[in-house]
Amino acid sequence: MSNGLIVRPIPLSAAMITAGTGTTFGMDAAFPISALADVQPKVVAQTAVATSGSGFSMQINIDLGADTAIDTIAALFTNLSLAAGTWRLLAGPASDGGFTLAGANEIVATTALGMAPATRENRRFGLWTTATPISRRYITIFLNDTRAANAEQLIRIGVPVIGQRLAPTWNFELGSGRKVEGQGIRRTLPGGETHVERGGRVPVWRATWSNLSEAEMRQLWSILLEVGEDDPLLLIEDPAAATAQAEGMHWALLESTDFNERLQLDKQRINLLARELV
Repeated sequence: MSNGLIVRPIPLSAAMITAGTGTTFGMDAAFPISALADVQPKVVAQTAVATSGSGFSMQINIDLGADTAIDTIAALFTNLSLAAGTWRLLAGPASDGGFTLAGANEIVATTALGMAPATRENRRFGLWTTATPISRRYITIFLNDTRAANAEQLIRIGVPVIGQRLAPTWNFELGSGRKVEGQGIRRTLPGGETHVERGGRVPVWRATWSNLSEAEMRQLWSILLEVGEDDPLLLIEDPAAATAQAEGMHWALLESTDFNERLQLDKQRINLLARELV
């Protein structure tokens, strides 16, 4: 098991995001590429329906405005098929002067998304990380599928994430874990019957880091001051997991944080509780 990651995403605006010419059938006008500036997963960008050929793609271009240090890119809440869905990543420097598909900029060759969920729902997530940050401006994400495997005949994505992560030397404690909270209403009526109003299901994750160094605590403190309980983080339980990776990735708002506690002169402890955006 690899150590958990805390990723602070770079805020994206609609002006930073465009659909590239590699979007085979263009975008659905009702679900434009600019929707990806919204952090809510249900505000999606979606291609037009594929009407011919065997395969189709979506090309997402993101201009960070200047060379920016990044070490994490993720494609969250896609509908790519388990059988044939793939992605490709390119990251070019500002000196390129624009988006280019040059092989030197490729950081992930066309490959299956690494995160197939163990649950019945299809929440395909893609994740790329690197130990040493790279400085890049032009980010291109390709999502690909086939008409034979994708029942909807289109590509949809809820959230792209680009940013830098905190990877503490020591992992979160045993005893950390997740649960699902139902948002429906259930009550017993006077006659003894049970009345149910169905609601959404929201995953919640709680974790405790208890061996944070001074430098790691300062980095985490900076992240907490930036996001508060209003802006989302990407929390990853195990970036190297072979199975159940999607369930262990949390696009979430912090519900609460405890006071940090100094356990030793050079070690600190903190609890985080995060509620996913769904």
